[in-house]
Amino acid sequence: MRPESAITHILLVLVVIAVLFPVFFIFTASLRKTFIPPTLLPDAITANNFLALFKEQYFLLWAVNTAIVCLGTIILTFAMITPAAYAFSFMRFAGRRQLMVFMLFAQLFPSLVGMVAIYKIMSALGLANLAGMILIYAGSGVPFYTWFLKGYMDTMPRSLIEAALIDGAGHFKIFKNVVLPLAKPALGVIAFMSFLVPYNDFILPSFMLEYPDTTIVYGLATLAGIGGRAPNYPMLAAGVLLASVPLLAVFLVFQRYLIAGLTRGAVR
Repeated sequence: MRPESAITHILLVLVVIAVLFPVFFIFTASLRKTFIPPTLLPDAITANNFLALFKEQYFLLWAVNTAIVCLGTIILTFAMITPAAYAFSFMRFAGRRQLMVFMLFAQLFPSLVGMVAIYKIMSALGLANLAGMILIYAGSGVPFYTWFLKGYMDTMPRSLIEAALIDGAGHFKIFKNVVLPLAKPALGVIAFMSFLVPYNDFILPSFMLEYPDTTIVYGLATLAGIGGRAPNYPMLAAGVLLASVPLLAVFLVFQRYLIAGLTRGAVR
């Protein structure tokens, strides 16, 4: 083996070790009875931390709440952005350019700026709950996702749309039978990102929901001592491992859409 190749392989092995070490440490921590002292390998191995998440904590409730918020966000996001992106890409109407500029301008402001006002509005409407969180997550993503999907639709051959119009198909039929099937890669990317944002969010559940009726991220944060509760790091490590399983599963489902969706529509 050439020296250059040997050095490259050694560096790659070191990078892999550096990346996998936190995973290994969390895995070993989840099998501990106690985290003190925090040695690399546990003195005694137990699976009680995983069982305690369901018996002593509210992990199942957190998981169900998270699933409701994530699925609701994906569905509502699709319901709002798909017709909007189709209209911006294939239709011409008064105020089209102004609306597109407004949506682009709306992306410039971070969502944290209006969190207090959003909470007060949702609380006054009785929506300081899972439904309100779905509305916030889906609504805040509309400008970016609409622009992203429009960019992807702009790459579609106009001859297909023109041929469908000549054959007498209306816009709804073209939207349903022609455009949406061709937009699957972009929709897969949007579904993945729409899932990822609420799944990993800590801030919104922290003031929109009351413990223990919360989501996985905030629920696990309580095991680290958030909210004045006693920390339990081995149980926290077990919860982190379980919480990573849905993320891995969703990534495996949508990975074939990610490259095609990100490389076509985002650079139009």
